[in-house]
Amino acid sequence: MKQIIIGLLLGIFLLHGNTVNSQISKSLHFGVSESLYSEGGKLRFKNFKYTRTSVQLGVNLDLESNNFRVFGVYELYGNLKFESTTEEYDSFLFASHLMGVGVENRFWDEKRVSLLVGFSALTEIASNYRNGYISEGSPVYPISNYTYELLNSNSIIQYQDFYYSTPFASSFYIGADVQIYKGLHFNLSLENNFRIMKTREVVWDPSSFEGRLLEDIINEQEIETTIIDQLGFRFGLTYNL
Repeated sequence: MKQIIIGLLLGIFLLHGNTVNSQISKSLHFGVSESLYSEGGKLRFKNFKYTRTSVQLGVNLDLESNNFRVFGVYELYGNLKFESTTEEYDSFLFASHLMGVGVENRFWDEKRVSLLVGFSALTEIASNYRNGYISEGSPVYPISNYTYELLNSNSIIQYQDFYYSTPFASSFYIGADVQIYKGLHFNLSLENNFRIMKTREVVWDPSSFEGRLLEDIINEQEIETTIIDQLGFRFGLTYNL
């Protein structure tokens, strides 16, 4: 996956160079955006628990009635600060760094306000949360709910999921693009964020693992897949040189 993305990024710069003498007007594209994602599928401010910051660099092609952009993208994804009567998490307790490629199309670009549709696909290159406690895609602290007592037995069994990686993440967004000044645009979109997350589950009787490091136990477990599908808002600025 990483080799494919590197190849596509090289292709973007080759495209930029090869369109110098073509009839299609082209320019260097730069963009930054921020996304907020809700938990539970409800777009309410109190449900926004995740954020994504993206930086785009690529090529903008000025076609007959629309602008088509191809770009490489860097993304920082993580949790927002969260407090409740039972839980409290600092911002970016879980942070994921990703790289990939994306495309955007700005329809009816002759108008000041136009339709924007975009898609990006990425893979994780680093994270601060490898082997961190996680539950259904969310960072957690170990709690008593992850302990149960076997029937007809005096043994206490604990189980917990641990984060491994995010090999694939994608975003699809559609919204409005507003021209502020020639080449400078602001956009606001509704966005769907899809992620394939890899985790490991540990089920154990604590007494049977005395003297062993938890990290060694985690690394012995099989890797499992969790699908994360989030809805949110995306707002950003783009500039075409």
